Amino acid sequence: MPSKSSKQWLFETAGIAALLLLVAVIYARTSAYPFLNYDDGRIVFNHPVMRQGLSWKGLSWALTHGLFGIWMPATALTHMTDVTLFGLRAGGHHLTSVLWHALAVLLFYAALRALTGARGASFLAAALFAAHPLRVEDVAWVASRKDLVCGAFFALALLAHARYARRPGALRYAALLAAVLLAFAGKTSALPLPAVLLLLDAWPLGRFHTGDGAKPSFRRAVWLVMEKAPMGLLALAVLAVTWGAQHEVGSIVEEGAAPPALRMAAVGGNYAHYLGAFFWPFGLSPHYPIVPTVPWKAGAAWALLVALSLGALAVRRKRPWLTVGWFWFLLALIPVIGIISYGNAPYADRHMYLSGMGLSMAVAWLLCEAGERLARCRGGKTAGFVMAAALVLALAGLSWRQAGFWRDEPSVFARVLRLYPDDDLAHAKLGDCRYAQGDLEGATKHYLEAIRLQPNITDWNYNLGSMLIETNPGGALPWLEKAVRLAPERGDIQTNLGYALLQLKQPAAALPYLEAGAKLDPENPNAHINLGVAFMNLGRKEEARAAFERSLTLDSANAAAQANLKLLGS
Repeated sequence: MPSKSSKQWLFETAGIAALLLLVAVIYARTSAYPFLNYDDGRIVFNHPVMRQGLSWKGLSWALTHGLFGIWMPATALTHMTDVTLFGLRAGGHHLTSVLWHALAVLLFYAALRALTGARGASFLAAALFAAHPLRVEDVAWVASRKDLVCGAFFALALLAHARYARRPGALRYAALLAAVLLAFAGKTSALPLPAVLLLLDAWPLGRFHTGDGAKPSFRRAVWLVMEKAPMGLLALAVLAVTWGAQHEVGSIVEEGAAPPALRMAAVGGNYAHYLGAFFWPFGLSPHYPIVPTVPWKAGAAWALLVALSLGALAVRRKRPWLTVGWFWFLLALIPVIGIISYGNAPYADRHMYLSGMGLSMAVAWLLCEAGERLARCRGGKTAGFVMAAALVLALAGLSWRQAGFWRDEPSVFARVLRLYPDDDLAHAKLGDCRYAQGDLEGATKHYLEAIRLQPNITDWNYNLGSMLIETNPGGALPWLEKAVRLAPERGDIQTNLGYALLQLKQPAAALPYLEAGAKLDPENPNAHINLGVAFMNLGRKEEARAAFERSLTLDSANAAAQANLKLLGS
């Protein structure tokens, strides 16, 4: 007859296998999905460093540079590794994302198991986290890998903290610090991690108490805060680096940003959105448009947050897991909740990866408490198990459906437009898709709608003008001229406006824009080729020759530059 320990090992092994199977069933088909031009190019296949694969130079770059102005070397290295293993075949990159999610799920389970000793509740929390539709954006979109890497190391830090708290020691503390730094290196969303560890010190670790039955000690609380101080200093350093980088790339909106009071009013609505999406995961969108803040809605959202926070504090003795889960949710969202204006969306499903852990834990323990009550009734234990399994399977079904919306770029933005017909980004991206398919009429329709909705977005005007250059250069001019007015610092726009004028046989008018384009974007060989053509048409042969030769130093195989040099002769 099997011993109790062997039975437990079998049950645990079966549970882990079930979690892996759950992730595989939901996400296996994403390995057949292509890259999306929706940031995958900027992150991987068009990135000059990522696309080179793993190297010492790449490691140095990852440690000293950011992606989108965010310091995330751990994530950058996973992309480089993928390129080394799979090249630029998207399927391998998607598979790696699935594996990172599976790793995060297993580490989350292991952390809760080590923290609480509750196998069943920990397994349910991990299953809810694994299967929830809010995970889909992170797993199905290669550009969102950063949340998966950050989440896996975040969970690893929870596990390291549990082991250190049970048996403190220098090596275990060093392991904890290393895990925290890795979480920060995955993405700066992990910066609230030290505060989450303090929550876990309260429950389930009970480290604020000096002994059984003792009241929380102020001296003990000060010690626990000091224990987290090195992690806090790491967080401040990463925050400082990221803050500067975000300013450099223009991700933080300052000019024209909403005043602080209005942003704080909107924060309540953002929290309410995430809470609603967790408990009612329908209508999830790959992109959410910015909407005006309605005062009464903002007030109601803040009132709800305050009421729920007070409620969570009120039950801290009877149901401490509810208190910890709630404040984990609030804390983990702080870096992305909208206190600072950035980006083109008020919220995103991917931002719930870390917060989703806290809520999944709270819900799992709540369900297990209800299950214990049901177990007192005849057949109640089986009924409780069936209901929990049904909930996980229902979430898995929703996730499987949601993953289908990420199968390619037209599907992504068609989904957005079904939910938000006036989303200018979705119209612009569908314009890109139609143009790539050769449907110029469809592309024009979407570009014009995007411009109607947001007339002063540079890229919407630039994309429409660029598309029209070859077929209607005269029609392209107004859109490119407007784009230049909106972003005179962009060399690609200056060059394309000059190219459109060349197509209209106006080299003199084109020359100032082409010179500006080559100056602003000196590493672009095409900018120098177009400049050379303008000089050649104006009879300025030596300047044309210099421009073509400059182009060849940047791209020695450039056929256009070689052909034009032949036309100039020796």
